[in-house]
Amino acid sequence: MRTPVDPSEIAKHQRLIELLADETHHAVEEVEPVYDTVLSRLKATAEIADFVPVFAWRRTRAVLLQGDRDSTGVRKAGHVSHSADVR
Repeated sequence: MRTPVDPSEIAKHQRLIELLADETHHAVEEVEPVYDTVLSRLKATAEIADFVPVFAWRRTRAVLLQGDRDSTGVRKAGHVSHSADVR
């Protein structure tokens, strides 16, 4: 987790990463770089920062779940695409 500097912000984002890992059945080590990328991009363009964590959660979840599916829509075990469009 690189983006936040405030300890309470770090704890909040780390908890979101842990929840995403649990919900999407991925390791925290797989979720963290995806979340960091999404969060950084959103923070760079956000005019109002209040909802950035909510949007980061949603987009990260979508990327992780999208990476779990093959061309037929069936979940693939243990696959995460870090190259998915996170804009």
